[in-house]
Amino acid sequence: MRVSALCRLSRGAAAAAPLAGRKGTAPRRGTASAWGRWEKQQAAGEIIQSSKKVLASLQKGHPTFKPTLAIVQASDEDLVQEINQNFAKEIGLHVIHICLPQGTSEDEIVGEILRLNEDPTVHGVALHLSENACSSKILNAVKPEKDVDGVSDVNLGRLVRGDTYSCSVSPTASAVMELLEKLVKTVDGKKVLLVEICGPLEASLQCLLQRKGAMTMSCQWKTQQLQSKLHQADVVVVGSTKPKEIPVSWIRPGTTIVDCYPDFLSV
Repeated sequence: MRVSALCRLSRGAAAAAPLAGRKGTAPRRGTASAWGRWEKQQAAGEIIQSSKKVLASLQKGHPTFKPTLAIVQASDEDLVQEINQNFAKEIGLHVIHICLPQGTSEDEIVGEILRLNEDPTVHGVALHLSENACSSKILNAVKPEKDVDGVSDVNLGRLVRGDTYSCSVSPTASAVMELLEKLVKTVDGKKVLLVEICGPLEASLQCLLQRKGAMTMSCQWKTQQLQSKLHQADVVVVGSTKPKEIPVSWIRPGTTIVDCYPDFLSV
């Protein structure tokens, strides 16, 4: 296994933590059932144990080896930084946070990424940026072999072609798929609605879900057809907090809902 894959496993553990599967409830903060919380903790725990085994195997032959993940952040959010540090500490992965001021220019972010690309002590690079800052130039600045979030065109292209063994796949998308396997067993033939999910994560989820036989739809909370799409969906994957003006009654009883936004951890 490549060292970057271990970094990706760590990101998967952190990604699994925000996920909560629930049936018949709306995606509101603080409403996860005890059963949903147990599923979330179990999924994260399994990834943590898997990561520990991989690290132990690598260090068995190289006792001084220190796998390192660098996270480039250009925002004032502290929660995600704390989550990543906690998970990394638990499995023994070293994490470096590059905290750039909000509003840092595209060229400055790219320059930081290029520096990390050439640093032999850094085995994986992850980006924690606002949606507006995630330009193609920035996403593709990360070396494909260090791209633990699978956001580069190279890794997304390999995923679309089905070459999953030679690409990095979004840890959040993988965590969603893993949790859905536990909650609904199979997504084959089911309608899955992605709400407020865009960019590389949307592309990765669409690809992984369709490969498993699911029919996928995407929309934003402000989409005029939101109510109709929610009524059609068997599974809803949510990328941001539900606005108060969206009534719970729009979601069919029995719908499986998965939250995958980081601020859910603060409840």
